[in-house]
Amino acid sequence: MTRFPLPQRQSKTNAVPKGQRGFSLNEAVIALAAGTLVIGAGAIALRSTQSLIKTSGEKSTQRQNAVNGLRLMRSEIERSLHTLVSGTPPNDELGYTDLGEYSDSVEQCQSLVNNAFVPLFGLKMVDVTGQPVIYGLGSGSSTTSFALQRCGTPLGLDGRYDNSQAPFIATVVDGIRMMPCLEKDDDGDCISSAPEIPGKPDIEVNEITSLDILNYMNEKPATNFYQYEVVNDKTPSRNYLEPALRFQTDESRKLISFIAPMDCDTTDADAVCISSSQFSVAGSSDTGSQQALRLTAFARADKRLMTPDEDSISLGGDWFRNVTSRNVRFLVDGSGSMSACMSWSFDNDGDLEMGNTKRIFHTPQGDPLYRGRSYEESKAICHETRMERLQSQLTELLQQLPDDTQIGLEVFSTPDRANNRSWDKSVNGLVNLGDNRISALEFIDSLDDAEPTRWGGTKPWTGLERAFKDTTADTLYFLSDGLPTSRFSIPGPDASYDNNYMTAAPYFAKMNDYRAESPLVVNSTSVKLESGWMEDLSVRTSGTYLQSS
Repeated sequence: MTRFPLPQRQSKTNAVPKGQRGFSLNEAVIALAAGTLVIGAGAIALRSTQSLIKTSGEKSTQRQNAVNGLRLMRSEIERSLHTLVSGTPPNDELGYTDLGEYSDSVEQCQSLVNNAFVPLFGLKMVDVTGQPVIYGLGSGSSTTSFALQRCGTPLGLDGRYDNSQAPFIATVVDGIRMMPCLEKDDDGDCISSAPEIPGKPDIEVNEITSLDILNYMNEKPATNFYQYEVVNDKTPSRNYLEPALRFQTDESRKLISFIAPMDCDTTDADAVCISSSQFSVAGSSDTGSQQALRLTAFARADKRLMTPDEDSISLGGDWFRNVTSRNVRFLVDGSGSMSACMSWSFDNDGDLEMGNTKRIFHTPQGDPLYRGRSYEESKAICHETRMERLQSQLTELLQQLPDDTQIGLEVFSTPDRANNRSWDKSVNGLVNLGDNRISALEFIDSLDDAEPTRWGGTKPWTGLERAFKDTTADTLYFLSDGLPTSRFSIPGPDASYDNNYMTAAPYFAKMNDYRAESPLVVNSTSVKLESGWMEDLSVRTSGTYLQSS
């Protein structure tokens, strides 16, 4: 089975043409480019997947094509600035993420296939001029299946978009199944209501094709935008004969995740429930051929976010937002739990995909590798660990901060462990980034040099005290993925597991009384947990708290 290497992250800066909705001439973005081999191979697969499915009777061929297609789609999502979905945005500032604003692009895609294209979501790419890349549903290779299709600017073999070429449509995943009958009478006959097919009022249920369903879904775009309008960050549940495909996004319109195509009633043991988006081997109707369709990906290229008045630019990402300070410290978690995987690779049977090399991962309860131990060594393919996410975001941020920024970097764990250390340049205080940028990036790159079992536990206290004593810094970005593993002895009740470490917040916030001219603002990020004391610390210091899942 062909395997592609994971995308190699690199940054580039481009200006977005003024003519695009939601963008302006002075908006700069940092594009997270997917690896050349992934995109290049994906470009070939994009053009050939449909023909391969039609000419091959091998189930493994279609399954591999589906894997390739999903990898391509994940790469494009991660390469994009943000997603475009239909429906009212969570707030007015996200109006540029409304796919309804790109109706001309949608109509252009539909014109390529005689209107047999139902848009799902779009991707705004910094290096694509004209229309966005749009993913949608079309006819599958059988009359009762759908295909997940891509409509947009072609990709070259070098991973670049060829803006000189007209957009085209190609199949990414074939065989998206129809939703089965969800209600039957005592005789086993289906009583679920079939959709009313436009122009075919008397059509029998067993004669309805996927093309008929696409026409039905395209019938009233003005009221429900092709029946894939996002409400409360989810598209609607799918009904009988509709595509067994549904997705969710997040409030920032960065996430695309395939979810169960219907809301299951967990209190009714007899209820029929389809628990995941699904596709089937083309031309096959047996239940054994049905495979779960899994995808979770985040748009991460947008690192410069415009404020509403478009007069200033602030830097940020998923874990470090709105970095505007020119005197800033970073205190980040380097403990072994940061080696936990955030995104595993699964095959079409729902099993972990295996690679050629072993790695050590932290395995919290609920992790696919969990066997009752804190760490496991495995060849399982992990797209990204918590530490890799941290390194990626800090690297991209430090590459873009202005030269005159004064910074300090520190990673905390437990004493005498590999990741309890400060960047040597900022041990005695903030230093100019412009003169030391390469050294700072090398420090971030070194955070995973040792084996995760040597990284250490979670003890942020000394690092926090150092930050508050550094009166040259006015802002601290503090990130942790776990509860502290040690008690903090302070006047009054110690900060401990018994009191959820809540007494630590007022203790550190009180330290601002001794630096009245420049109180330290603490922006904290808790990863994979809810941290009351970190949130309280940010509130008490006029900072922001972010809980990341």
